Amino acid sequence: MEEGMMGRFSLFCEQVYFLVASQVRGMAGLLAGGIVLGIFPALYATFAVMETRLRHPETETNAGNVFWSVYKTSFLKCQLYGYVWLALGLFLYYDIRLLFSYSNVLAFAGACLLVSLLFIYLLSSLLILPIAVRYRLTVLNSVRLSGTIAILIPFVSLALTILTIGCGLVLVYVPLLFLFCGVSFLAAASTKIASYAFRRMEQSGYLRLGDAGSQ
Repeated sequence: MEEGMMGRFSLFCEQVYFLVASQVRGMAGLLAGGIVLGIFPALYATFAVMETRLRHPETETNAGNVFWSVYKTSFLKCQLYGYVWLALGLFLYYDIRLLFSYSNVLAFAGACLLVSLLFIYLLSSLLILPIAVRYRLTVLNSVRLSGTIAILIPFVSLALTILTIGCGLVLVYVPLLFLFCGVSFLAAASTKIASYAFRRMEQSGYLRLGDAGSQ
């Protein structure tokens, strides 16, 4: 019994260490890019590390090498796609505010439609990075797949919603904890949830195993 408890405690400590170390690498990548240029490459590389660990749990991988290799090779690409994706979200947000400022039925209906699209956008934001690091798909196909999963697999949407709200509460009420491992935990949990969706899509024939890349 004690050996079992010690084993579980050791595994827990190992997981916490991995999350904290991943967060530190992510922050280092953020600073290396001068924050503005480092945010998207750091996020992408963090998700790549989580995907590698999830797919190869039986092997000891050098997470640091994976992170910096992906960070450097995807640096410029992440700037383009990341800021275009961010601009799309801001466009939806400000359009919603604008439509709600009008007091007529047509504007209200349009705003409600955009709110639905914004919700799908937010869910897709947590899916598109696991998709990008796992599959060799074009950008448009990655966006389409993330939206399809968000709409057609309610369990995934619910789990991602709860995860996002939970991380948001931690950020507000325990910001120091979020600083230590919040982003890495969000990336790890999103990758785990997304893997369930990927298996469903592969079983249905929507995705082919040949589309999967390797980190």
